[in-house]
Amino acid sequence: MAAWNLWGDGPGCWIADALAPYHSRERRGLAGSTVAATVPDSFEAYVRILHPVVMNTLDINGTFHFGTTTWADVAAKTGRTIHPAVQFAAITGLPRGEQLILGDQHYGNPIEGRLEPFALAALADVVGRFTSTPGDVYLAIWDGWGGLHEGTSVSYVPAAEEGAAATAAQIQEAFDLALRQMQLRGLSEEMLDSSMVDVANGYRCFYVERSTIAGLAAPPWNGEALPQFTQSPNLAWPEDRAWCLATEIDFDSTLVGGSRELIAAIVAHPGLEALPVELATDLAWHADTVNPLPGDSGG
Repeated sequence: MAAWNLWGDGPGCWIADALAPYHSRERRGLAGSTVAATVPDSFEAYVRILHPVVMNTLDINGTFHFGTTTWADVAAKTGRTIHPAVQFAAITGLPRGEQLILGDQHYGNPIEGRLEPFALAALADVVGRFTSTPGDVYLAIWDGWGGLHEGTSVSYVPAAEEGAAATAAQIQEAFDLALRQMQLRGLSEEMLDSSMVDVANGYRCFYVERSTIAGLAAPPWNGEALPQFTQSPNLAWPEDRAWCLATEIDFDSTLVGGSRELIAAIVAHPGLEALPVELATDLAWHADTVNPLPGDSGG
């Protein structure tokens, strides 16, 4: 399968061109987890949509009821602060991947690399009003998701130093991811056989499909899959390039670049937990300088 040349004219190459400098060998460790390394730096403003927190409530009969909540709800209960570079582990006070338990409520970690379907639909509704080409939208998905290829399997093998220290929550999270990846078999033959967008010579490669705002709200490759087995686009943009959406596979949030009016509309949407960010905002797991990271001596 051929990849569109980094400097070529295929759909999405304008994104690859913009991101490539931030993923050079010299800069990746310094700027590779910033907003500018994830969304092209050509927009007026940027926003970070925090992925919903899985919240399971145990009732008096011992039955779990599954739902979601916000990062702000968790922070209010742990006495931490929400800010543009907030990291979930920093507001739980627990090592990355560990589940926060407060009374009868169990808080799972926000999913990395995927925006929940209800939040994706809400976001699509907003961005669809800020493009002149809502019927001509590109959707891109990372080629590394295991279920894209027949015969692919995913397993969880703890590193030697983890050993028995792996928590039940971590193991369950790994199996949930494996199950979700195994469901991703709905990409069209045309999409799988087409050329790809290549960011920084293989750092990230994406399959691309031409779609619509409706397709962004409910990506066609998900078919009839249950919500927990769906995959949101890792990149999306309209033909007029009025905005760009990016869900980096290692981030538990989705970024959008666009006009100031669009960003304000996303922040104001009641169904989205969104924070304005700057191009230099760092989203690495250790970049939260407001809340003490797990293991810090601070509160």
